[in-house]
Amino acid sequence: MPSLRSITPAAAEVLASGPHAIYLGLTVLDDPAVARDLTKSPKGVSLPKLRATTPEVIAILSNAKSITTPPLDSVYVLSGGGPADKVIIP
Repeated sequence: MPSLRSITPAAAEVLASGPHAIYLGLTVLDDPAVARDLTKSPKGVSLPKLRATTPEVIAILSNAKSITTPPLDSVYVLSGGGPADKVIIP
């Protein structure tokens, strides 16, 4: 789904439960529930166009072995303005 612009947690859950690897053209991923659902994909998820995300999603993606992204330190960090927005990339 290279032209996909957004995805709901329910759709992410359905895609992740499928038998094939997932290729998503998302440029922004700001929903932690979607990120968590995508980590459940047994065949992996590719997010090669990811350009912006939140600190919470970065934490999820950095610990996910099954999700490939551009280097997370090159992704724009969307801020909620709170103290929890500190990002530490391992």
